[in-house]
This record gives sequence, structure tokens and C-alpha cells, in this order.
Amino acid sequence: MKTADIERALLNYFDPFQQLVIPNCYFAGGEMDLLVISKSRYVTEIEIKVSLQDWNNDSKKSSRYRDWE
Repeated sequence: MKTADIERALLNYFDPFQQLVIPNCYFAGGEMDLLVISKSRYVTEIEIKVSLQDWNNDSKKSSRYRDWE
């Protein structure tokens, strides 16, 4: 399974009449695999990982959220 397969499945999962789904969105200096915005303006970031190596490589990147923890 590849990232594109998972992305397609997620795009089919979300209702385009209820949510705005933006693939490969660049925001605040980072990239999101999917950005979902609901009608009530709730924002969800989705990161797609297809392997443990992908997970580990992503954990080495600096995160804009780490200061919030």
C-alpha cells in the first residue's frame, strides 16, 4: 500500500459537502498530507505513514507543535 492509496481512501471517506479536504497542504512552515476543515471550522491535520521508517524519519524533523506540549 502506498501513500496515494491511503490518501484516495481518505478523500472518499470525507463528505465534500460537509468538509473541505486539502491534500498536501503547506501551512505555518510545515506540510500536511491532508488538511480537513469542517463546516463548524474544526481543523484536522492528517499525516499518512506507510512504514516504520517513515514514522522515524518524520520524528527527526523539527516540529512546530513540540513547544505546545
